[in-house]
Amino acid sequence: MNNNKVPIIYTMCAIVGFFLIITGSSYALLDSGSLSNSYYNNNLVISYNSDNENTGDILSLLENYPISDEEALNKKAYSISVTNIGEETVRYVLNIINDDSIINLDNCEDNLLADEFVKISINGSTPKTLNEFENGQIIDGLLGQNQSTFYEIRLWISSESDNSVLNKHFHKRITVIDN
Repeated sequence: MNNNKVPIIYTMCAIVGFFLIITGSSYALLDSGSLSNSYYNNNLVISYNSDNENTGDILSLLENYPISDEEALNKKAYSISVTNIGEETVRYVLNIINDDSIINLDNCEDNLLADEFVKISINGSTPKTLNEFENGQIIDGLLGQNQSTFYEIRLWISSESDNSVLNKHFHKRITVIDN
């Protein structure tokens, strides 16, 4: 009778082992989505807050209508961190650029929200309009070896905007370039 139970025990162990392997692999595949919020750019690691409704480097406005600076500064920010994993100091630049692939896909080049109507605050700073930044360059910084820096960015339509901003498209990305 013991000899009849041995194949059953081996079969049960094989089934349980197979189930654990499948479960672990499925979890690893599902959990790997959080890795898409970080990427490497030479010696820089750029990480986006996983709590963002946005995906990675795609930016969106806090609201699709004009709001006051005070209201905007009290809303949840888009978060990004930049870490130097290299052995030397690195100069980096954060840019906000048009998302040309989405603009082309959406065929809305003639219906984009003008940068003069979009306000930005970085780490709670005094708001400025996007057109105040040359070539979309919002940050120019230095990071030493193993240093990190963290930014909270809020974008919104200025409360001083007129009705021409309504129904306009906003398709922007944030890029990080090391120099």
